[in-house]
Amino acid sequence: EQKYIPRCDHLTAASDGIGDAYATTLGIRKPVTVLNVFPLAARAGHTQPEDLKRERRGTGLSLYWYSQVIGGDRGLEDALDALALLGGGVHLHIRGMWADGYEEVFRERAKALGVEDRVHILPPALPEQLVERAAQHDVGLALESDQTENRRIAVSNKILNYLLAGLSIAATDVPGQRGIMEEAPDSGFLFKPGDAQALAGGLSEWLADPARLQRCKGLSRQYGQVRFCWEKEKEKLTRAVAGLLAD
Repeated sequence: EQKYIPRCDHLTAASDGIGDAYATTLGIRKPVTVLNVFPLAARAGHTQPEDLKRERRGTGLSLYWYSQVIGGDRGLEDALDALALLGGGVHLHIRGMWADGYEEVFRERAKALGVEDRVHILPPALPEQLVERAAQHDVGLALESDQTENRRIAVSNKILNYLLAGLSIAATDVPGQRGIMEEAPDSGFLFKPGDAQALAGGLSEWLADPARLQRCKGLSRQYGQVRFCWEKEKEKLTRAVAGLLAD
């Protein structure tokens, strides 16, 4: 990277924080930030209606988290602890493949907390189905930890997926996610990583006020429409390349 990146005429980064880190470390001009967002077309038409009907289990508030890998240090322990604090009207849906050895650890914790019947493990889905499957739920959980610098400054696919899908968002207060939430005010709330009490407190407000939950979901979907979609984000890339070619 030190040898070749400074020689590049054009660079992009997937978050402002990552761009800043490269600029500082390599002494280069900050790369153009191009978020890894989804196209608007991902909202519908990729999943059979029967499959979408099976996406959501149980009744009440539906929480959703997905990743390629379900593993430790992903914030899922906080989600389980918050679920135990909230009582019976909340269900947690998790999508992905188990990391080696983690399924037993996770299920034992859920059982010890008495929430195993309200935790639902969903199978992996095709990338083009992720947005419309997410849209079947109420709250997107963006649970990045602050244990590594990359986790702090990155912007995960999931928080961008949640916005396009129109979910209210519960996100850990790390720099990368804070920047996104500042651009999408009132679409959800931030809480300190590891603070299950704060997570439960924010979720309980939506439980007590379903109309507020729906307003948050509507705002989230609107932000996905006008800001956090590929149709908008690609303009930054094309402008940067066009300017380079003009030089």
